[in-house]
Amino acid sequence: MSESDSRVQFDFTQSMGQTFLTDGGRPFGIRLWFWLAACYTVVCLISFPMLAEYYPAILDFNWQNVKAAQSGEILSDEDSLEMLRLVGKMVPGYLILMIGMWVSIAVSETALHRRLFLGAEYPKVPIRLGKTELGVMLVQFGVCVLITLIYFMSVLVFAIVSVLMGFLSKALLAIVLIFGILCLIGVIIYSMVRLAPAAAMTVSRDKLTVFGARPVAKGRFWSLFIAYLVAGLGGYVAIYTVMGIASVLLIGNADAMIAISGLGSEPPSVVFNAMGDKMSNPIFVLIAVLCIVVYCAVYALMSLTLSGIAAYALKLYYQDNPSTE
Repeated sequence: MSESDSRVQFDFTQSMGQTFLTDGGRPFGIRLWFWLAACYTVVCLISFPMLAEYYPAILDFNWQNVKAAQSGEILSDEDSLEMLRLVGKMVPGYLILMIGMWVSIAVSETALHRRLFLGAEYPKVPIRLGKTELGVMLVQFGVCVLITLIYFMSVLVFAIVSVLMGFLSKALLAIVLIFGILCLIGVIIYSMVRLAPAAAMTVSRDKLTVFGARPVAKGRFWSLFIAYLVAGLGGYVAIYTVMGIASVLLIGNADAMIAISGLGSEPPSVVFNAMGDKMSNPIFVLIAVLCIVVYCAVYALMSLTLSGIAAYALKLYYQDNPSTE
């Protein structure tokens, strides 16, 4: 019997539903989903108002860039400096958003892995910020750093090869550029999938693990890639659907979505100023808060689904290799 024949069959449905398939069943999954969504909501309600003060102006610069690019122009140095100044003012809000979301998913992912692999759960509230959670955050940071290094090393190799090919032939350079970009994307995706189970393995073994997670995806890369792709694309479609509905409820149309893309016929600040005027009405404030709650609930479900895929891969790995558990 070959090694591939001895592996446990990959079940796509189970990979997508691990949050609700622990020994705690659906009740645990719903509790964890609720608390992650609640954490996301608190973070967004704190950071969004801080960002909203400068975000329309940033979108205006993006809109001007799009228009300038279409006409073959570029922004002036003064405009570029003003944009940097605005970005600097948004840094505190972005830090709260990024760190808050990171801590939220780290503690929730740890709770999921703890239940899946150790059969344990904190009483009442399944999430905490303790030693294991900090370890998961450290591992997540390590994975991000490693992926970044792989990216820059790949770009460096790509640049060197491109320069050498450019001396030989422009046609050959064009082929190398296309092939190189595809390879670069492939290397990053491959690395992300292979390292994705690092947090799950860290919790299951109570030991910081980054490189040790690489064998988990062996023989199941494409199954995992498809699962991640479906969960990611499905999640973002749902998120943008919520944003579109929010735009309709708060503005009366989907202009906010068009404004964010920078493709509108008028500066985005016009749309957002109109939305801001409505915020003096408590009804619209309530609608905005409810939209944020729904947005965070959808985002939380996507986050847990992605975490569950990595956990499912590790479960199969342990079943294939009982001595490594």
